[in-house]
Amino acid sequence: METPPRRRREGWKTRAGAPQPGSGQGGGAALEPGARTRRTRPDLRVRAEVTAFLAVLLAPILIGWAIAAAATQDAQVRSLALEVRGGDRVTVSGGPIQGPLFAAGTTVLIESDVDGDVFAVGGLVVISGRVTGDVLVAGRVVGVTGRIEGDIRCLAAELDVDAEVERTLTAVANWVLVSPVARVGRDVVVWAREVRIQGDVDRHVVGSAGFISLSGNTGGNVLVDAGSLEVRESARIGGELTYTSAAEAAVAPGAEIDGGLAWRVKAPESDGPRGANWLATLVTLVAGAAVWGVVTLLFPRLWTGLDETVRRSFWRSIGWGLVLLVANPLVALFLMATIVGIPLSLALLAVYIALLWTAKIIAGDALGRTLARRLGWEGRVSPFLPFLLGFAVVLALTRVPYVGWPIRLIVVALGLGAAGLAFAGSRQAAGPSR
Repeated sequence: METPPRRRREGWKTRAGAPQPGSGQGGGAALEPGARTRRTRPDLRVRAEVTAFLAVLLAPILIGWAIAAAATQDAQVRSLALEVRGGDRVTVSGGPIQGPLFAAGTTVLIESDVDGDVFAVGGLVVISGRVTGDVLVAGRVVGVTGRIEGDIRCLAAELDVDAEVERTLTAVANWVLVSPVARVGRDVVVWAREVRIQGDVDRHVVGSAGFISLSGNTGGNVLVDAGSLEVRESARIGGELTYTSAAEAAVAPGAEIDGGLAWRVKAPESDGPRGANWLATLVTLVAGAAVWGVVTLLFPRLWTGLDETVRRSFWRSIGWGLVLLVANPLVALFLMATIVGIPLSLALLAVYIALLWTAKIIAGDALGRTLARRLGWEGRVSPFLPFLLGFAVVLALTRVPYVGWPIRLIVVALGLGAAGLAFAGSRQAAGPSR
């Protein structure tokens, strides 16, 4: 079987050290007198409506987060070192850091040793220090070179692991590489489009991907669902290789599989009832339009405020949206483990699902307003028409084969992040205007 060619990628190490683009002033249109004040001061009514709407949806999440944080503190600990870093380019260097580290930015470089857990989100995230706890990271490109004594849980477009991970690596990504110098002390659990495991895994490999390549040592079993699978001659599998695929795996003659090989032939996927799929899309479109209309009647300036947030903080919205997307279910699961927290956990999950659905409407409205500005529709047509067009485009893009799921992820993250940033920014509107 012919191996799919590996696409050429720009190294994340090079990008991490590259100078960041400056904030030049060229190319912008001149502002009229007074326009600067209008743009830098958000409309108080817009902020108030954003706060009122989001407070109803986000209050259970914020309360649950606070309870979970309080419940996880050891009663015998007298002080807790909490590190929070943020900005366009965040570099954590110098001496070791105690306590959980929270870092978010366009570029995040964690070079210091961290005694505790690491929570990081950004366009480019590189962790080169030693971490004694777990790593929860979300980003476009993620690289890990330091020693991780806990688990790695990653949501990314590209993930490169060049480190020793003492526990489990769990990843949802487009492209995953476990390099030859890497070692995972327990399991690798992965869902991706392309996976290459060249390093050592002490226990099991479990996952699903379009293409999987195994060339390292695996101590336990390998259980995968793959569009195509290759086992190179350098691969050593201590247990059984069980794979589900429509095509037979390409196993090199020199590869060693101690537990034997089992191929579960995957039946060709059915196209399914196309009419039912289009009907479901139409129902979603109508329901979204109804929600948009009701919210417009109750909070006339809400969508304008969220659109301003998306335009001013596009990448920040996606970054913080990924944080909310990953962190909220973890908080709900933690609360579910306590009897007192079960009702709050159920409420948290209900609001979380509502936010996920609302995020598509936020993204659709922002896209529709952008199209209206580009096409000169502002003031000439009803705002409902650009929204309907933008929402329809969002729904169509999220259903495109192969690329639909990353687009869906970006859309949801954008909507969640914009809502979160608008809610957080509402506090800045309380001051006196000048």
